[in-house]
Amino acid sequence: MRAPLWAFLVVGVVSVIPARPLWADGSLFDAPQKSPPLIDERADDAVAASRDLVQQALECELAGDDQGRRLYLEEALELDPNNALAHWQLGHLQIDRKWLTLEQATADPPKGRRLEQYRNERSRAGNQASDQFALAEACRRAGLLDEARAHLRAALASDPQLAFDASAYELAPYRGEWLTRDELRARERQAAERRRAGYKWRKPIARIRQHLDDNDEQDRQQAEEELANIDDPNAAGVIDELLLSSPDEQTALAGVDALERIEGQDAADALALGSLDSPSDAVRQSAAEALRGRSVYSYAPQMLASLESPIEARFSSIAQPGATTYRLTLRREGPMTDLVFNRSVNLMQANVPGAMPTDDDRPSREREQLARDADRAERRIVAFNVAANQRNNRVRSALRTAADADGTTPRELWQWWYDTNDIYYPPQALVETVNSTVALTETPQSPLIVECFIAGTKVWTATGPVAIETIAIGDRVLSQDVETGELALRPVLSTSVRPATQLLKLSVDGETFVVTRGHPLWVVGHGWRMAHECAVGDRLRTLDGTVTIEAIDQGPKAQAYNFVVAQMNSYFVGEAKLLAHDNSLRRPIALALPGLAQAK
Repeated sequence: MRAPLWAFLVVGVVSVIPARPLWADGSLFDAPQKSPPLIDERADDAVAASRDLVQQALECELAGDDQGRRLYLEEALELDPNNALAHWQLGHLQIDRKWLTLEQATADPPKGRRLEQYRNERSRAGNQASDQFALAEACRRAGLLDEARAHLRAALASDPQLAFDASAYELAPYRGEWLTRDELRARERQAAERRRAGYKWRKPIARIRQHLDDNDEQDRQQAEEELANIDDPNAAGVIDELLLSSPDEQTALAGVDALERIEGQDAADALALGSLDSPSDAVRQSAAEALRGRSVYSYAPQMLASLESPIEARFSSIAQPGATTYRLTLRREGPMTDLVFNRSVNLMQANVPGAMPTDDDRPSREREQLARDADRAERRIVAFNVAANQRNNRVRSALRTAADADGTTPRELWQWWYDTNDIYYPPQALVETVNSTVALTETPQSPLIVECFIAGTKVWTATGPVAIETIAIGDRVLSQDVETGELALRPVLSTSVRPATQLLKLSVDGETFVVTRGHPLWVVGHGWRMAHECAVGDRLRTLDGTVTIEAIDQGPKAQAYNFVVAQMNSYFVGEAKLLAHDNSLRRPIALALPGLAQAK
């Protein structure tokens, strides 16, 4: 039974009433007494009680009690008007330090005149890297930093070597990507928290490892019993480092057993890595088997990312009057794009009309050097291909064991993943050709993920609902961080259109959504699920509550639209304001509701 608001207030008052009257021991006039911090204690009690109410609100949502959910959240804000999670769960945004409903936030958007000028300029801009960078610079000078970053990232996608002033955009490099200062601080804070959380396990697990390595059977049995009692997700990293990575096969297998019992992404990451990198066949097989009970999204993307396609090399020479052209062609298959690299060297011949003056021995020396270079390059390619094939065999074996993956080559394994997720991919791979005389720097290609909604679907933006097909790079859409629960307006980084395909119709609360089969929606109690995985009766998460799926029917064949959102990778659609994933690979999230972990 839910406790009323007054009960929490009474608790706060009772907590500051002295247990005995001051005169009971005759000390009322003896010496000045230090007054207890009544206001601070009551404030702390109110904040804690407010946080507990949010937790109860989310538990109500899981139980299907939407009315109780709203009442708890409203009571939480009465106790603590600054409770951010309560505001977010009610669909409020914080803009200029004020909490606003979505309707209030979109009724009179800030920077309205500048936004109108920006959209006019954007409509005239081209799609080349130089065009997008010019637009980014214009936005930055106008104080539209979110929009500026969106166009900068579009420019970098076309030209990764683009030179720009990162500090002007308040960006910093971090492990191969550009992050805002807030993002960087959040990453560093999360890393520090994980290190602190795992630190307490270092000594106990080091002691367990010592006993596991002992020849004493009793010590080893005791260590196994202690290890069996560890189920804290924070211990996964230490178990991986001290046990799973051990050169001793039995110790590593004990690490696999321990990680199999631990929930969370850290344990899944450790098992995935162990299934590929352990020198022991038995450990790799055991780690892959331990993944079978987990979501395929917690390990398959990491495994697929480690696939290495072999390089095909062809050397040739073409003799012409006065010169010989030596040509090296490298071809490498990618998930969506094959990369072809051509390098040519023109070697001029001496004493030929029109040729450059040179001594007689120079062409011979250069031909010998080119031959040595070609031989050295061929040996390096052979060594690379041997290592790549070994790695790919391990990935194929692990995915077959863990997820019944069907495929032999890297392209086939990627196709299995696209089919699993109903992701559109072109029937023939695109080919990117690079002609150069310098070393090649390959830029990773993003897979073409197109899971989307039909034209006319309304997306909630900074200026209200707009049709999804009109969304453009730089538009700010309402988005939610499903881990923290935070609601914010985030810029669109890219847009996409999927060719006509068979769609599904989901009917909820009198509204129909037409989506691709693989588009992820948030199902209460389960997290992200593809549309074709949903069932009648499932409750879908909305901006400030839930709606129930009333019917699922075959939809039309039509084009569909989607986009990528910065940072939070989600947006809201329709009058119901359904929470939908954007057009990026979804990360594994072990949450039943957005923000539930923050409430605990």
